Amino acid sequence: MRFACPHCNKVLLVKDEHAGKTGKCPECGQRITSPEQDDRGGDGQVPPENTAQGEVEPDRFAQTKDSAEAPGAGGRRLGSVLVAVGTILVLAAAAGAAYWYWTAPARIPIPAISMYNVDADRYVQRSMALDSETIVRWQAALKEATGEYLTSREIFFLLPNINGLWEQDTWSEAASTRYLGRFSATPLHALRDWRTEILRASGGRAGSTLSDVLTRLVEIDRLYNGNRFDASASDLLLSRLRELPVSTVESWARVMEAEKGQAALSLAMMDPLFSDGRFDTNRFEKKLRWTQGR
Repeated sequence: MRFACPHCNKVLLVKDEHAGKTGKCPECGQRITSPEQDDRGGDGQVPPENTAQGEVEPDRFAQTKDSAEAPGAGGRRLGSVLVAVGTILVLAAAAGAAYWYWTAPARIPIPAISMYNVDADRYVQRSMALDSETIVRWQAALKEATGEYLTSREIFFLLPNINGLWEQDTWSEAASTRYLGRFSATPLHALRDWRTEILRASGGRAGSTLSDVLTRLVEIDRLYNGNRFDASASDLLLSRLRELPVSTVESWARVMEAEKGQAALSLAMMDPLFSDGRFDTNRFEKKLRWTQGR
């Protein structure tokens, strides 16, 4: 029911069960008594003859007309909730984008580098798994592909270091066959170009034989379609090698504990480090810090 405060004339709204009870006006703070339902006048004023019939808690007494829920108030509340939720989602998306940007270097995949320094125990185990027939086959294939002759001893020392030829410490005949097939598919002029760029990028400290270069290239799957050499992929990686500063290669080799020539190949294959063919030094430095902190 509605009635007017006799002190400030504020129209108040109370539940019927509070009829005849006394409390404070929420507008002016004066103590007033709500009318009995039968005593309400047509103008809603409290009749003078009304007497108090019990005091009630102020927070249970009255509600002003202005505070009563107006038509459409529920829709406005829903709109406010939706705006708040939308703001939270936008802020969360912005935070996610910022996190993605700052952690992007950590997600740059590091290509497999087979020419790691194999620990002594593993090297011995792999050496014991080699047989003379395998050594002779590799010796002949390298001679045919490069024109260079490697002794049996050099082949014996080379093969245990190529991780791609091993499943843990077991010789992979399938991988060996795949690599030997790529030997004959790799043009000699491409080998020479690769040797030149690897030597430059590593400061002249990488292996300088064509056989050494060839055993590196056959591990890079993107250079081959099956056993066919992909000249365009080769040209792209060579152009990236030309972009690499020697100091950058040396820093990466130290962090990865890799030989410099293989470190140069690893960097050339990291696509996110290059933009329009140019090496992104800032991106590399972030990647270097992330890798050092692992």
